[in-house]
Amino acid sequence: MNLENNKKNAIAFYKMAYEGNPIKAVEKYVGSEYIQHNPLVGNGP
Repeated sequence: MNLENNKKNAIAFYKMAYEGNPIKAVEKYVGSEYIQHNPLVGNGP
């Protein structure tokens, strides 16, 4: 991937997550090995 594709994917994720269907956004754009960097929240499955 290049920088422009990364930007487009990030924008598409946030638009879908905040203006549409957050569950679908996570299913489409978040990998199965997501690492949560907030120490108060657990990692994804």
